[in-house]
Amino acid sequence: MSSDDITTATADDSEGAPLAASTQQQQQHGDPTPIKSKEVDIDHAIDRLGMGTFQYKLIVAVGLCIAADTMEILLLSFLTLVVQVEWNLQTSQASSVTAIVFVGALIGTLTLGYLGDLWGRKPLFVFSTATIAICGILTALSTNYWMMLVFQFGVGIGIGGVVIPFDAMAELFPSKDRGTYCTLPYCFVAFLSSIPPDQEHSSFL
Repeated sequence: MSSDDITTATADDSEGAPLAASTQQQQQHGDPTPIKSKEVDIDHAIDRLGMGTFQYKLIVAVGLCIAADTMEILLLSFLTLVVQVEWNLQTSQASSVTAIVFVGALIGTLTLGYLGDLWGRKPLFVFSTATIAICGILTALSTNYWMMLVFQFGVGIGIGGVVIPFDAMAELFPSKDRGTYCTLPYCFVAFLSSIPPDQEHSSFL
C-alpha cells in the first residue's frame, strides 16, 4: 500500500468519525429529530391492526344503546294509551307525550353531535346512554302528566345522542368491512323485538 492510499484512508476515517459519533450521541440522548421517518395515517394503521377486543366491545355497547333507544320508541305507542286512561288526559295531551320525545331528539342530535366533535366521542356517548337510562326510569316513576313530559323530553335528548357512537365506529373500524360491522348493532334490536310481551299486562292494553 502506498503512502497516498494511507493518507486517503486516514482522511476518510477522520471525516466519518464525527458522523458516527453524532449518530451515537443522538441515540444516547434521545434526540427527537429522527434521521429517517415514515408517516402513517390513522386509517392505514387501523387497517393493518384489524379488529380487536376494543372494537367488539364497542359493537356490544352500541348495540345495547340502540336496543334501549328502539324500546323507548316502541313504548310510546303503549304509553300514550295507558296514561290517557290512568290520568284522564285529552287526546292532545296524550299525543304530547309522544311528540316531546322527538322534540328532545331533534335538539339532542343538533347539540350532542357537535359537542362530540369538540369534547370527544366517549364522554358524549356515556352521557347519552346515561340520560336514556335515568330519564327512562324516572318516566316510569312519574306521578303526573307534567313530570312525564319533562322526563320524556330528557329521553329524547339521550336518543339524539345515539348518532355519536356511529361516528366512533366509522372512525375506529377497518375500512374493508366497516359497513358490515356498523350494521351489527341492529342485530340487538332484532333479538329484543323477537321476545314476546307479557300476556298478562299486554291484555290490559
